Amino acid sequence: MPKNRRYLFFLLLAGTAGCASKQQAVFVDLDKVAASESLERPVAVAKPPPAPSFTGSKLSFPEMPASVYRLGSDKERVQEVERVMEQSRQQALIQIAARLKDAYLASINSAETLAFANFAKNDTNYQTAIDAVHQKFLVYADKRGPLVARLVLPVGFPDPDPKSQTPPPRSGTVAYNQFQLAVKLRAQIAELDKDFKQEEIAIFAKTSKAIQDKRQSLQQDFEKQRAAADAEAQKQALAEVQLQQANLRTVLADKSVVVFPAEPGHSVTVAGSTTPPSPPTVNQPGEAELTQRMRDADLSDLKIWAALHSYVISSTPRGARDATTDFIQWKKAHLATP
Repeated sequence: MPKNRRYLFFLLLAGTAGCASKQQAVFVDLDKVAASESLERPVAVAKPPPAPSFTGSKLSFPEMPASVYRLGSDKERVQEVERVMEQSRQQALIQIAARLKDAYLASINSAETLAFANFAKNDTNYQTAIDAVHQKFLVYADKRGPLVARLVLPVGFPDPDPKSQTPPPRSGTVAYNQFQLAVKLRAQIAELDKDFKQEEIAIFAKTSKAIQDKRQSLQQDFEKQRAAADAEAQKQALAEVQLQQANLRTVLADKSVVVFPAEPGHSVTVAGSTTPPSPPTVNQPGEAELTQRMRDADLSDLKIWAALHSYVISSTPRGARDATTDFIQWKKAHLATP
């Protein structure tokens, strides 16, 4: 949704809240509206050229004889490999332990959520407190909602300056008055937020100490489970890494000669293409499609315009005022239509 239409949408929400007066029936001829607007011409898309043909290619790999490598005085290289293995071992430990811990914690978190849900469901005192907070919230929301809706008019949505830190110059009378109104509304909203939070804290503070102790016991139990999961993940990761590296470490310690077997030569042939593939078909939007898009946009704007003026749109001109010209002028003034 374009920016100006998005603003009108929120203006509509704020401006029509609570309106209960009788609405006037009007008729708008969308064909005349479309005739008053310029239709963007479809842009032709160039057809891509056909792909060029290509010839075949052959790549040969030579034969490799068998060879023997004796470590001899290069034993220190084996030690270097073992140092690299130790570094890799530490990295593997971290990665494997992290994955295992995530899996364990997912199960623990699910069990914790279920336990606290059952606790809240089965404890009548706690459920009573939750119901009381809910009732306070309904009253709080009824008071806060209209204030937020009124704040949309001078500042838009979302609020660009929630802390009122950028006042306009006093020379701009309208902008300065709107800023002062916004300051007042923000203060009222903040006061409502503060009062609701204090009421919520006071309600839960009245719950019995036994409820608090039970909640704390549940929390401590799941914290212990998380600590145990961390230790178990470390243990399992260490066992996995030791198992994977044990065989390789033994081979490096016992081998003094490394034998590389012979490799036969071979060739790879890539076949050519005698007929190039056809270029893809590119579809472009036609005038009918663009006209339908403009008609859909006009219908959407018409609903916003009617709601802002408390009109009821009639499908026929019979018994309704013809407001086609009014709608066209409104679009040009507020939506910058050509």
